[in-house]
Amino acid sequence: MNRLFALVFALFFLHIAYATPLAARRRQAITTLSASQIVSFKRFTVYASAAYCQPSAIMNWNCGANCEANAGFIPTATGGDGTDTQFWYVGFDPSLNTVIVAHEGTNTSSFVSELSDIEIEKRSLDSTLFPGVSSSVEVHAGFAGQQANAANAILAAVTSTLSAHSGASVSVVGHSLGGAIALIDSVFLPLHLPAGTTIKTIVYGTPRVGNQAFADYVDAHVTSLNGGTGLTRINNKEDIVPIVPGRFLGFHHPSGEVHIQDSGAWDACPGQDNPSDLCSTGDVPNIFEGNESDHDGPYDGVEMGCALKALDAKTTALGFLASYFLYRAYVVLTGLKAVSYLPGLRCLFEPFTFFGAVMPESRWHPGSSLVYTDSSIFLAVYARYGSDTISIVPFLWGSPRIWTANLDVARQIVAGGPTSPWIKPREYSVALLLFGMNLGGAEGGELWRRHRRIMGPAFNNKTYTLVWNETLRVYREMIIKEGWLAKDVVDVPVIQTYTFKLALFVIVSCGFGLPFTWDEPPTASDGSMSIQEALAIVSTYNLARTSAPKWFWKLPIKKYQRVETAFRTLDAFMHSQVALRKEEIRQEINENGTLEIRRNDVFSRLVLANESETEKLPLDDEELIGNVFVLLFAGHETTGHTLAATLGFLGIYQEEQDAVYEQIMSVVGDEHDPTFEDYGALYKVLSAFFETLRLIPTGSVMIRQPTRDTTLSTPKAAGAEGVQEIFVPRKSIVNVDMVGIPTIEYNPRYYPDPYAYKPSRWYAQESSGMPDSFTAFSVGPRACIGRKFAMTEAVCWLTMLLRDFKVEVVMNPGETKEQARDRVLQAQMVMTLSVNRIPIRLVRRAARKPVL
Repeated sequence: MNRLFALVFALFFLHIAYATPLAARRRQAITTLSASQIVSFKRFTVYASAAYCQPSAIMNWNCGANCEANAGFIPTATGGDGTDTQFWYVGFDPSLNTVIVAHEGTNTSSFVSELSDIEIEKRSLDSTLFPGVSSSVEVHAGFAGQQANAANAILAAVTSTLSAHSGASVSVVGHSLGGAIALIDSVFLPLHLPAGTTIKTIVYGTPRVGNQAFADYVDAHVTSLNGGTGLTRINNKEDIVPIVPGRFLGFHHPSGEVHIQDSGAWDACPGQDNPSDLCSTGDVPNIFEGNESDHDGPYDGVEMGCALKALDAKTTALGFLASYFLYRAYVVLTGLKAVSYLPGLRCLFEPFTFFGAVMPESRWHPGSSLVYTDSSIFLAVYARYGSDTISIVPFLWGSPRIWTANLDVARQIVAGGPTSPWIKPREYSVALLLFGMNLGGAEGGELWRRHRRIMGPAFNNKTYTLVWNETLRVYREMIIKEGWLAKDVVDVPVIQTYTFKLALFVIVSCGFGLPFTWDEPPTASDGSMSIQEALAIVSTYNLARTSAPKWFWKLPIKKYQRVETAFRTLDAFMHSQVALRKEEIRQEINENGTLEIRRNDVFSRLVLANESETEKLPLDDEELIGNVFVLLFAGHETTGHTLAATLGFLGIYQEEQDAVYEQIMSVVGDEHDPTFEDYGALYKVLSAFFETLRLIPTGSVMIRQPTRDTTLSTPKAAGAEGVQEIFVPRKSIVNVDMVGIPTIEYNPRYYPDPYAYKPSRWYAQESSGMPDSFTAFSVGPRACIGRKFAMTEAVCWLTMLLRDFKVEVVMNPGETKEQARDRVLQAQMVMTLSVNRIPIRLVRRAARKPVL
């Protein structure tokens, strides 16, 4: 067990590990165990320690002092890899006439199991593994996942071992994380073993595993066995691990604690989380009063771990580092094989990881902005190897990946179809799945096709007409409420303030059917949070909400509590709205005898399409809500950024703005506002929007993964003719680079003079569509379903604004166009690719008064 990890693990819970006052309860007697009682645990302690040994050593029962101490043991099964699944073993102890089930604790050579210890979300027990157990019984999600990984294999091994040794009992042991898994096993096994099987559980240095309902269930069904000795939790001195996760988070220990005192005495502490200072909860009220070195023992002379000899801190650290670097060397070698030994960048950290984001950029670490702002590095890599399909293999952190900037390769990956092996990994869509499965988060296959089939009808000309009209309304409100109507010159320090607000209002109105007004009050009339405010908060904090643990948003900090309130408010509102919209639409259909309805917002159109679904399974309520929210999250930030950047480019390149303005005046003129019927004729406005998306596409990378071994056909290196087949193993990650240089959007193969801002390159397309090389809205079947929504909104708003005002970027004295572009239109990676804050000056067109 890694002592350093124990300290980090406890520090992670520093602010919540202080002892929460327990409800008043009758103090039960604490008794001291006799010497013979202490000795009776020795064999089980050694079995728990042996669980840290390699399965091959366990099957041969050749693991040094641990195996020598219980020489008569007969191993029957082992499992786990020490990474995704902790080591475990099953066997028979003739002297005790019991089947032993032992689980490894946290393995120092891998971070995966350590992450299990800090994944503090609680979840109900899987009903397929725990039939009949109430869903109110919840456990730490990481512990539950580890137990589930090996549950069926362990059950099979225990069953066969019991069959070979009739009359035997079962004893389950484990230390630290292994103790948590063993405790869940003590609930699992009795549900599946023959009635009357005697089961005993002994765990060491175990963290809190579940909620109050779990602790009560264990007391009723596990601790109470064998005359009240069915569960024993042995904690050593001031070990800090048993006090986490904190009771603040709703975690509770079951009964059965035995606490080893500094004197060496073993005291039985009755009850759950006994507050006496003779028991862990009272003895270690917070981590400052604990001692992380007590976690590994000794437990009656036994130190936990395959090597029984305690190592000093320096030796432990050196051993850990050696193990880690050996592990990374193995990862790098296997990673090179996984990317078919493609040439490419070899760096310290994979760019899209935590360390990739926070570590300073250097020659050995390009950083997460690699694909855009560090163009010199990526350009050199592509050029050096003469190929636009390369690999990135990190030395210290992250997984190897294939990167491609070749459109033909991209098409192979995103083409879709029933037989395609390529999916969008769900772990990269977490931010889109907060309210339910949806089109954007579906991995692929029939799941994606079902969502696409129902989402499609919600986007039609009626919807786009609504988008146009709502954009007009919001624009008029904006110039009135902001006081621009009476001004000839308006200085806007950050134009994103207005483009983001516009994008939010239009999406909420046309997506949800909830129109905003520009000066909407922040609270409802009764003082509670309005739905409009909840939507604004949710759209802003969605990524943070999915990244931070749930307890973070329950901390007594007003700002975080307001975010939590917004999500709860919106979730309750949307569930009620689903029922109301369904009933409203059914009534309209019955009255009209057709599928025509009054509402044209996406939510209502989606409900209508879902209600009309007869051939295959319709979406459930969570999926309906999830699909509307994916429009909000995918469209709000991206549209806001792109509109701002479009004004930035037009403000710098006045000649391009003049060409757009001339067309606006020729199509719309001064006398009336544009209508949706004018959309096609305003192709120069749309072209300016397209050109901005080409230069700063909001989606920088498409991440895909094959569900089976497959191949990709890629052009050979520069100077060689033909193509080569690249083997791509199952579950490999392939990134389609849509931004980096010289990637698709900047690739001279597809766009002559790729760095120049030239809306005219799109004029020939007019409103008929986009060329295959335009990937800003993605490519293939999974291209953005809301692209016409965004294009309609952009054309309408830009038309109105550019007709009323000339747009100028506020330039520094002596600054050239290119210098201004580098300053205000420098790309940066946040949730999506975006630009710096853009200062804009709006100058009213001569004799122009807006039409209201």
